[in-house]
Amino acid sequence: PGWSVIIDLVGIGFGEVPFQAISEMDDPNGWFECRVVNDRFEGTCAPLQLERVIRTFLLWGKKHQHPR
Repeated sequence: PGWSVIIDLVGIGFGEVPFQAISEMDDPNGWFECRVVNDRFEGTCAPLQLERVIRTFLLWGKKHQHPR
């Protein structure tokens, strides 16, 4: 059981931005993974780790956003 998050990066300017995959699978209640595959951010996690996946995406996006 857990969550799966998929965010299409095409059209928002992040398709070519590098992302270092994250995989923390040791804790059955705290596992999570994030990666970018085929211009999509993909995150999977334990039921109580959804905020962590979303935060990972938002921090990565903020770090690589273009100044306006």
